[in-house]
Amino acid sequence: MVIFNMNNREKFYASDKIEAFQVLSFNDENTNPVEIDIHNPDEYEVIKERNIHRVRITLDKEEFTQLAINWLKSNGVL
Repeated sequence: MVIFNMNNREKFYASDKIEAFQVLSFNDENTNPVEIDIHNPDEYEVIKERNIHRVRITLDKEEFTQLAINWLKSNGVL
């Protein structure tokens, strides 16, 4: 089980269905992971087989677009 520490994450997107964070970095090169928390997704699938573990989640197109725009802005691309 993974326990997330809210104190070391920076939220770059939030809505009633999705929150997205990046783990904070204390150096100049930010290669830390992004976490996306989806509340009650419309559709999702978890596949666990011998050597394959996958999660597939359906997101609203507009919601994903806004999440992507916020991500690009938070990284200085837009």
